[in-house]
Amino acid sequence: MLFKPFDIFKLILIVMPLLSINLLADELAPTVISKTKWGGHGVKDGVSSQYKKQDKIRYISIHHTDSRKKHPKYSERQLLRFVQEYHQNSKNRFRDIAYHYIIGDSGNIYKGRDDSYAPASFTYYLSEDELSKAKKLSDGSIDYKSIHRGKVPGATQGHITVCFLVGKPHDELLQKSAMIKASKLIASLLVKYDLKPKDVKGHREIAVSTKCPGDKIYTWLKGEGKKLIEQEYDRLK
Repeated sequence: MLFKPFDIFKLILIVMPLLSINLLADELAPTVISKTKWGGHGVKDGVSSQYKKQDKIRYISIHHTDSRKKHPKYSERQLLRFVQEYHQNSKNRFRDIAYHYIIGDSGNIYKGRDDSYAPASFTYYLSEDELSKAKKLSDGSIDYKSIHRGKVPGATQGHITVCFLVGKPHDELLQKSAMIKASKLIASLLVKYDLKPKDVKGHREIAVSTKCPGDKIYTWLKGEGKKLIEQEYDRLK
């Protein structure tokens, strides 16, 4: 069957918006390396207070890994496996790696636990009511004396974790290109979960007795990173 020129024009008008939507969807979802591809294990069997479903996402929280330091003899994928094994075995209450997304120095983004499950932690996270009453120190962390500290891990439900694969010591940035990639991931998660740039929080801002994600990453998050996230967020919106 032959199409008339007008029919072809109408088809273009129908298809072009669909193509635009698909391109936008690609932008909203940066390439993420699956757990299977980085050699991660499945969720460990058992019952755990650190593996619970979560519903509405209130913020994106920024973290650093707390295991062995980057070293030329270890690939990023090996380091990730060390982290997951530590969380599943040494900290067997976690059942899975604690974080939802992990970013390496290469700029690669790795998938951790499923977004539908709350992150895991041995720090005490504050509820919205506790956060409204807590006092902040000059470095952005919470003055634990200003609140009544409850049972660990506290209110872990309601946030997605983005973690930098730095290990110990924690106080360093990834390469500039990786930090830019991180800002794009964070912005895409804000759009996905209908949040705003103000809803990006350093771990130290929402949990007690931690300086995570390290001073350099936290300074980036409140300065250059904030600008990059806002720019990418505005572009995607």
